[in-house]
Amino acid sequence: MRHVLLFGIISAAIYYGGVHYSERSLEFIGFMLPACTFLPFPADTYVIYSSQYFHPAYIALLGGFINSVSVIWEKYFFRMVIRQNQFDKFAMFFSENKYGKLLTQNLFVVLLVSAFSFLPFEPFRLIAITHNYDDKKFFTATFLGRGFRYFLLAVIGKQLIQYDIIMFAVTISAFVFVYGTYSAYKKRGERKGMKVELVE
Repeated sequence: MRHVLLFGIISAAIYYGGVHYSERSLEFIGFMLPACTFLPFPADTYVIYSSQYFHPAYIALLGGFINSVSVIWEKYFFRMVIRQNQFDKFAMFFSENKYGKLLTQNLFVVLLVSAFSFLPFEPFRLIAITHNYDDKKFFTATFLGRGFRYFLLAVIGKQLIQYDIIMFAVTISAFVFVYGTYSAYKKRGERKGMKVELVE
């Protein structure tokens, strides 16, 4: 747990440092670091909100980089947790079945597409984690996929600003995120008790 605590402290320090010094880039980094992990933070909503302050290309590059750093940290953290037999509650059923094995053969493309699209990215990240997917490929697929996704979201945010409805859109987006998180939480019992094995 100390790894999570340290990660949280660093993220919070960057975020509140940005708030204190009115540096929105630091705020963005501090918020997006935890938001790009499995933690229930509304990253997409925050990207749309941040389009008020940054160019879409800047959000794409910075957001994609932060997300890539977060998933690599997450990979090593969860592999450590798995080794301690504490991963059951997070397990996805297809991480061991034939579909999971099939996906690993084209995992770069799968990660790239799921990072960009509105397909769920988390299950494929779990496959990458449990199969010890190459760090450079994992980083690159996440950076390209999430970077392009954030660019498009920031462009949408810029359009919403022109019509003066960005806060309405952010509110709706946050509501959808909270509802989706709650629904996933209710269904978590279906995934409990499933064993995950690491590929060394």
